[in-house]
Amino acid sequence: MKNRKDFRQIRIKIFLRTIAALVTAVSVIYITYSVLLRGRFADGMVALFQTALGIKYDAALQLYERIFRSHMDAMILFSILLIFAVLFYFYLRWLTRYFETVSEGMDLLLADAPGEISLPPELFSIERKMNLAKHTMLLQKSDMLVAEQRKNDLIMYLAHDLKTPLASTISYLNLLRDEKQISEELREKYLSISLAKSERLEDLINEFLEIARYSLSNITLQYKEINLTRLLEQLVYEFQPILDRG
Repeated sequence: MKNRKDFRQIRIKIFLRTIAALVTAVSVIYITYSVLLRGRFADGMVALFQTALGIKYDAALQLYERIFRSHMDAMILFSILLIFAVLFYFYLRWLTRYFETVSEGMDLLLADAPGEISLPPELFSIERKMNLAKHTMLLQKSDMLVAEQRKNDLIMYLAHDLKTPLASTISYLNLLRDEKQISEELREKYLSISLAKSERLEDLINEFLEIARYSLSNITLQYKEINLTRLLEQLVYEFQPILDRG
């Protein structure tokens, strides 16, 4: 029911234009039949034959009858078809302008051109739906950009979390490899720390794989203030053996 109301204006305009085209066609055909073919046309052709061929009126009239009047039905039919074809062509040309306008609107929609799409008043419902689709596409594009930014932030966050225990583990292992005179107690301590860091690294990797199972667009990073002093203390603790060695 709603769609019928949406296209009511264009239906009325097409109906009125169709009636006007039919009335025009009938009027032109009637004028052609009654005035040109039956009256002035015959007198004009007879006068033309007299002037061009230099013959008398009776001879010109007989010539007109042999050429035209004997084929009058065919001439009238041909005239009607010609007039109707010309009027129908202009009618279709007017009608197809609506399709051309809609096609241009679709091109603007696909090209993501700035501004609102404008159509004739009769196509207001289509114009409204096109602009609604355009706004929806813009919102989807914006959501995609936000999701992409969230993904990048998440990757940076996870990369930072993975890098710290990995660097700490590598440092402890290098220390154990390079220090030949290290005590068993200290070696055991460094191995325990390296194992703990490796387990922490494994947990982070598992968390990363778990997150990868879900849509990144549904993940929101929670930003908050941190204690920078505490963070520096943790870093010093992580690399304390390296600092002592240096």
